[in-house]
Amino acid sequence: MNSNVMVIELFPGFEAQILKSIFVNNTHIKGLILKTFGNGNAPSNEEFLDTIKEISKKGVIIVNVTQCQVSMVKLGLYQASSGLLDCGVISG
Repeated sequence: MNSNVMVIELFPGFEAQILKSIFVNNTHIKGLILKTFGNGNAPSNEEFLDTIKEISKKGVIIVNVTQCQVSMVKLGLYQASSGLLDCGVISG
């Protein structure tokens, strides 16, 4: 069991630079839980997806969970979540 897991709740206008600044100096983080919108939707811009891919390549396990109280993540259901799937993010 590893307790070096970070939880990030995404919001409209979330900038990839936030994640970049966290993971540049914190190599001890081994897991990232992304709390996304609806069925797992997140920003789909290139900068955000490149950042997620870069974090994943460092060996950080990334899991996508929804912020909704009654729902579940279905990565790839909509275009706004298929980018995460392509970056190796796990559907929670």
